Amino acid sequence: MPRGGVGSQRRGRPDGAGPRARRLCHPDRGGRRPSHRDRARRTAARPAARRCDVARRARLVYQRAVEDRRAAPRQAAFISASLETSQGRSAIAITRDISTRGLLLLTRPALQVGELVKLTVALGATQHTLSGKVVRVEAMEPHELWRHKVAIAVDESDPALSQLHAALEHARR
Repeated sequence: MPRGGVGSQRRGRPDGAGPRARRLCHPDRGGRRPSHRDRARRTAARPAARRCDVARRARLVYQRAVEDRRAAPRQAAFISASLETSQGRSAIAITRDISTRGLLLLTRPALQVGELVKLTVALGATQHTLSGKVVRVEAMEPHELWRHKVAIAVDESDPALSQLHAALEHARR
């Protein structure tokens, strides 16, 4: 039987050695697989400065702070809402988070950046109606229930947004 076994003959190699046999049985190692000692020798053969440099770079990447460019902090808020576009299309949505400048929604229909929307958020027995503009749309994974993340900017002076914030604070207590 050839070196690579029955499966390697199906791969079309004339000598019978499949790609796995070629990779594992390297001629420099006398046709044997690399052992943990071989890996240790390779690591020891590297200059110590290079080994330390790799570890230091890995730590720096891990410890690097992520810059938060948000103008206002966000609060997690999962609230049901209805969405109406300027073209008259209606859809349901769920708020994911809220800030003093806007909301992040999960929706099924795709919206266009710059599109004006009217959002009605139901929190308890009260409904808050906000008007805003779509500033960002992100597609989600195809298997998700909600197809898009939509960021909506709301005017800070809109009293409905401040009322929604107050109602959220009251509901959390």
